[in-house]
Amino acid sequence: MKTKLLLSVIIAAVFSLQQATAQNYVIIEDFEDPEVHIPLNNMTGGSVSDEDAFEVVANPDPNEVNDSEYVLQFTRAYDGVPWGGFWSSVFEPLEMDDMKYTHYQVWKPRVSPLRFKVEGSDQTGDFEHESMEPQQHTGEWETITFHYPDAAGEYPIIAVMPDFEDPLELDENIVIYLDNIILSDSPDDPLATSI
Repeated sequence: MKTKLLLSVIIAAVFSLQQATAQNYVIIEDFEDPEVHIPLNNMTGGSVSDEDAFEVVANPDPNEVNDSEYVLQFTRAYDGVPWGGFWSSVFEPLEMDDMKYTHYQVWKPRVSPLRFKVEGSDQTGDFEHESMEPQQHTGEWETITFHYPDAAGEYPIIAVMPDFEDPLELDENIVIYLDNIILSDSPDDPLATSI
């Protein structure tokens, strides 16, 4: 009898913990359909043409952080603009009354600042922020998180800048991979902590 009671207490505690740590999130874009994804309006400049800057390709390095089949490849021009990346009118506006964090996964050949911008709110205007924590790794997938404590309402436009360097100091073009752009209510990686 005591064993059954103890077991039921443990099960209840685990269930309660799962409910307490459950994270609400929305995948804005995961690039799993190479033909249908959010529109990519280039912010690139330099010697790489707009048509060549972005392409959905097979994941070059699937692992435990990102095992997606497809990802976005960004060819960063050595002579491009410091804020190189893209902006997009997303399929559904980001509702940021309760969800104040954005995340995306990145694979980069160098360490540099990353930024994410939400635009178009009638309530609070636009917000552009650097990542909460700096990039730690090169040559492997990493989840980068951004926090918007003052955001409220709907944001129909995002801008992703995975290599923000001003002035830009590259000697040659580099290739960056992006994936799993997500809105959530927690700073935790939603794909690593989902139950």
